[in-house]
Amino acid sequence: APLPISDGLLPGYFRVAARISYEKRGLRPEVLWFDLPEAHRRDVSDAANGWLIALLPLAFRMGESLRLDAPVDPTLVRNASEILRIWSTWDPLLKPIPIETCGEPEAANPGVGTTGLFFSGGVDSFFSVLHWDAVTCAHGAAGVSPVDDLIFVWGYDIPLNHRQAFARKRETLAKVAQELGKHLIPMITNLRETRLGTLAWGTVLHGAALGAAGLILDLRFSRLLISSAFQRTILDPWGSHPHVDPLMSTRWTEFIYYGDGFDRFEKTAFIVRSDVALRHLHVCWGAGSNDNCGRCEKCYRTLLSLELLGVRDQAASFPRDRFSLEHVPSIRVGSAVAMKLLAEVRDRAVQ
Repeated sequence: APLPISDGLLPGYFRVAARISYEKRGLRPEVLWFDLPEAHRRDVSDAANGWLIALLPLAFRMGESLRLDAPVDPTLVRNASEILRIWSTWDPLLKPIPIETCGEPEAANPGVGTTGLFFSGGVDSFFSVLHWDAVTCAHGAAGVSPVDDLIFVWGYDIPLNHRQAFARKRETLAKVAQELGKHLIPMITNLRETRLGTLAWGTVLHGAALGAAGLILDLRFSRLLISSAFQRTILDPWGSHPHVDPLMSTRWTEFIYYGDGFDRFEKTAFIVRSDVALRHLHVCWGAGSNDNCGRCEKCYRTLLSLELLGVRDQAASFPRDRFSLEHVPSIRVGSAVAMKLLAEVRDRAVQ
C-alpha cells in the first residue's frame, strides 16, 4: 500500500514509500522507500508501477499473491504475467503467482522523447551512453533522442551506511553528466535492506530493482535503457535479461536492454575513445565505495583489457602501482560468469 510523500534521508530529497505486508505468519510488515531530488516531484504519479516490479521477484520466490492497493498500468500487468512465465521456466519448482491491482491509473502525458539510462560509471553503462548517442546522432531516427538523464541509485551497489562513499560517487557522476551534457538523477532506496535483500542480486534481483527505480519516475520517461551484462549469445537465467527487461514496459515507458550485440572487450575498446570514460571509469564494488581497488578480479580484468588496448596508463581512476602481469595467475575468480568474461580477455590476448 502506498504511503504519503514525506521528507527524504538527505536535505533536498522527498520520499515515496509503500508498506509491504506478508501472508506468512511471523513476517512483520516493512516499508520500502525511494528518495528523489525535489526537482522531480512532478515526475512521480499515483500509480503503483514501480512497486509491482520491485515486489514481483520476492512474491514469486515466496509463492505469495501480489496485491497492490493502487492502480497499475494494464500493459505492465500483462507484461508481468509473461515475466512470471519466463521465470517459472528457469525454475520449474516455482509457479506464476496471481497479481491483483486496484484498476488503471488515469491517462498521463509523460515527457515525450525523454530517454534515461541507469548509469554506474562502469564499462557497460559508459558504452550505452556513448554508443546510443553516436547511433542516434548518426541515423537521426524520428522521435528518438540521445540520452537525457543518467540515473544512479544509492542503496544498490553502495550500502546506505556508506554515506561518504555516496557523496564522492555523486560528485564524480555529476562531473561525468556535465562533461557529457546530461542530467544526473541520484536516487536513494532501502530496497536491499528490506526482505528483498535476501534475494540474490546478480541472478535474481538487479534487473527488477532498476526497473522499479525507473518506474517510480513514470511520468518522466518515454524510454529507459538498461545496459546489457552479456552478449546476446549468452542467455543463461540472470537478474537482468534481454527476454525480461523489455517486459517492464508500460503504455508510456519502453524499457530497452541495450548493448547485447557486443562483448565486454568490444565495449571497452569503444569507450576508451572517450577521455571522460578513461578519467572516471568505475568497475569495483567489492568495498561498496567510489574507488577501484586495483586488485580484485573485476579490476584486473578491466586493467588487462586496457593494457591490450594500449591505454592502461591513461585510466586515471585506477591505482597506478597495483598492476603487474606477474600477478595474473593468482587472480581469484569467484564465479562461472567472471570466468567467461576473463576468458574473453584471454582470447583477445592470444589473438
